[in-house]
Amino acid sequence: MYVVAGILFVLPCGLLVAALMRLMKDIHLSGYASWRRYAATISLCAATLATLLAVAYICSWLYNGGSPHGMNPSPGLWIRIGPLLRWPTSVGFILGWFGKGRARILLVGWAPALAFALCVTYMLQMD
Repeated sequence: MYVVAGILFVLPCGLLVAALMRLMKDIHLSGYASWRRYAATISLCAATLATLLAVAYICSWLYNGGSPHGMNPSPGLWIRIGPLLRWPTSVGFILGWFGKGRARILLVGWAPALAFALCVTYMLQMD
């Protein structure tokens, strides 16, 4: 199940890498950084933190037994990470709308990809 979760998290991680490359290219081409580029940079940092927290959350959740019958698994690190995961995800998604350039599209597409990876991991683990 860890391998399946890792494969599912390739999409959000790939979007983050593409957004980083595009943001670096935009900053390099224009030496002046506007407030919209700062928003995209903060969004990228928050999205990276949220992705790392989501990976830690799902690994801890699976390690503690997952939820094969729709019930909560045994207590673990996933209980503490769950509430922390909401804030960087929200900041990354909202500030992504205010970014500039093609990185904005990638950052806005990252949040549904992260939610998709988490939801599909939950569903596949129940089978």
